[in-house]
Parts: sequence; C-alpha cells; structure tokens
Amino acid sequence: GVGLLGHALAHASKVDSYEHLLADRVLKPLAMTDTGFVLTDGMKKRLIPGFTAKGASTPTWEFGCLEACGGLRSTPADMVKFVRANLDPPEALKAAVAMTHQPWRELVAKQSEVGLCWMRRVLPSNRFDVWHNGQTGGYHSFVGVVPGKGGVVVLCNVATGKVDEVGFTLLERLAGEK
Repeated sequence: GVGLLGHALAHASKVDSYEHLLADRVLKPLAMTDTGFVLTDGMKKRLIPGFTAKGASTPTWEFGCLEACGGLRSTPADMVKFVRANLDPPEALKAAVAMTHQPWRELVAKQSEVGLCWMRRVLPSNRFDVWHNGQTGGYHSFVGVVPGKGGVVVLCNVATGKVDEVGFTLLERLAGEK
C-alpha cells in the first residue's frame, strides 16, 4: 500500500521519483539532512547492524522500488525534527500536517482510525494520538504524537514488535492516561 502510494504521489506531482518529492516537500523544509533512501558514506559508517527477534544478525534491506514502504533511513535527531514538525508545523506545512492527522477510515470499534499514513487512536480521556510504525529486516521503529502534549520516537536494531509497546506506553503517559 504505502510503497505504491509513494509512486502515485510522485507521478501525480510530476516528479521523477518519490525520493525527490519527499526531499523537496518534507526533508529540506524540516532540515532533515540525515534522512534518505540512499545511505551516504557517513550514514553507512554509523549504521548499526540489525538483528532478528531471536538475536541472529540480518542484512539491511535494500529497496529497488516501492521504497516508500520501508526504505527511508533516519537518525534520532532527524526524527525529533519530524515529531516537532507534527506538533508545531512550520507555516508552509501546517495545512498538510493537519490533513494527515485527520481520520479517514474507522477501524476497530471506533477506537482506532486511519489517517494519511498515520494511525489514530482515541484514548479513554477522549484525547487522541497519531502514530506510525515500521519493521524491516533487523530494525523496528515507532513514532507518535499527542497533539498539544508531545511526541516519541523509538528506534531499535532488533526486529521486534515490543518497540510498539514502549511507544504506546510513552504516548499514553504523555496524554495523561492512567
């Protein structure tokens, strides 16, 4: 789904690739200089090896196409910039960020909704959070925000869903949930 969406967005924008579209519309405006699909030599040197949930070393996945579904690599510092932009977007991105946080489809029992590449949970306090996660060979990530409260980034070099548990717990604490 998301990989195909990246190609569709690039095509609709009349840009030669999703990589260039993302760089022009998101990465450059947010000064996310350590994020991209192609690792620079400096990024390669700092890349931490990935492992399976059972502890076996695993190669880093390379995406020849559909890179939007898991080929983006970033640093904690750049991810914090992304979280900050979702909490308090620069004027040029304000409308786009707000649109991505809106619910587009209801999922299970009116407690979960899906936005534009964000999942949205309605919490018992009637606050909501938006989050997205991802897992490739050897890595798992989670990013989420509670509008008006704060956000979290959890990056792990082990492919395990336990990362999501940590992310959800942190978001619930930010929202003031018990």
